[in-house]
Amino acid sequence: MSMLKQHTPKCHKKQMNPTTKIYADEQVSTAIISGLKIRGLAVLLVNAILLISLISFPARGQDSTDMIYVKGGEFMMGSTIYTRETDQAPLHKVGLSSFYLDKCEVTQVDYQKSMLNNPSLNNLCPTCPAERVTWYEARAYCEKLGKRLPTEAEFEYALKAGATTMYPWGQAPDSADAWAWHAGNSNQKTHPCGRKKANAFGLHDMTGNVWEWVGDYYDKDYYRNSPSRNPHGPDRGKYRSIRGGGYTSGPQALLPTARDRCLPDRRRAFIGFRCAKDVGGENELQAPMSR
Repeated sequence: MSMLKQHTPKCHKKQMNPTTKIYADEQVSTAIISGLKIRGLAVLLVNAILLISLISFPARGQDSTDMIYVKGGEFMMGSTIYTRETDQAPLHKVGLSSFYLDKCEVTQVDYQKSMLNNPSLNNLCPTCPAERVTWYEARAYCEKLGKRLPTEAEFEYALKAGATTMYPWGQAPDSADAWAWHAGNSNQKTHPCGRKKANAFGLHDMTGNVWEWVGDYYDKDYYRNSPSRNPHGPDRGKYRSIRGGGYTSGPQALLPTARDRCLPDRRRAFIGFRCAKDVGGENELQAPMSR
């Protein structure tokens, strides 16, 4: 995934006489006061929209009724197609226990209801994914509801939904518009969850809209010695894995095998999440808690 570098403009000081400086200071003070008023009104507007949303939209994610039961099984994880993407190799067989997975990405209205804040950039869209959420905040949200973040293996298994083609919808990326918000149709922003077609498991937005945090630490070589049963990632690491591609993604990042990473304390407008839950209620596949 390509990252845009931040550009910090240089500031140049100019000399000015005292009269000009006083006038300039008055202008700056007036501009600051006006800006604060506008910002205050904007905050009130956002909070009002979210309050209306909490009343108007039924909250999801309170129990397993808004989750999809994903029957466990075996699948081939990873890829041999993009050999230069070494973190997707080797192709290997993985077996998973059954689990529940949120039908859609966690929305801003749901996140606001439980966490009492909304860090999202696109924050005038209450049914859009909650984004700019750190890995720690995503984990805390899921745990508050008696859930957890999915493992990387669970996410890939659920995204593929039994498909053996290059993409869940077929061999070519041409049909992506019906299934995902991506670089070619998103207008570079998130969109309301659940507007695109569900995959064969009944899950929406597993591809595109936002990349999603999973529980695993990231290791590009993990597949070389990954357990064959219920893998939950390395025991330690610097980064956490993200999966699924997002609204800025091209065809390669939309592949169900595509992997990427991010520091767990970073906020990114293209990263959201969804929660998982064990069928038996015990989170036996919880990611390692070491930091």
